[in-house]
Amino acid sequence: MEQKWIDLSDTLIKAGKYYLPRLTSQLLSSRYDAGCAVIREVPKRTGNRIEAYAALWQAYEERLEDWMEIGTVFVSPAIAGNGVCGEIMREIVALAPADKNLFLVTDVMPVMRAAEELRFVPVTLETFTIPIKLVRELLGPDRKIPESICPHCLSGGRRTFGVPKNGERWFFYRPA
Repeated sequence: MEQKWIDLSDTLIKAGKYYLPRLTSQLLSSRYDAGCAVIREVPKRTGNRIEAYAALWQAYEERLEDWMEIGTVFVSPAIAGNGVCGEIMREIVALAPADKNLFLVTDVMPVMRAAEELRFVPVTLETFTIPIKLVRELLGPDRKIPESICPHCLSGGRRTFGVPKNGERWFFYRPA
């Protein structure tokens, strides 16, 4: 295994915000080798280092074969703010088969902005009537459904869904 994949795995695990079962160096590299991931590398004296990564993943339930997740979207602070997030998001969407419904879950504003530019819509029970059961089947039983899907209660019993904000996990969807 190349050191760059081991380093990427370690970085993503330390971040504590990615789906842990996907973070082995073997799995990260195999997605790239299969043409289902994009990366940005920066040459170093000790070899290349991956500074950005995004991958396509099959939905948790195998029977949902017409769905794919854009996940493990990472841009290191060293190159953030230079349009890299938008670039890798455009590239990963371009790799997805045209007949697949795409979704992603993120709490990172640059990823949210890139997703919306790529015709993804933030999903709530108010804006898009996607069944919670389907969201559970897409994510799997060990991943938390983003709270943004369900309404928050305000004083007076009024419900609000809000808009995507940095630091809040949101579910985004793009139909095939």
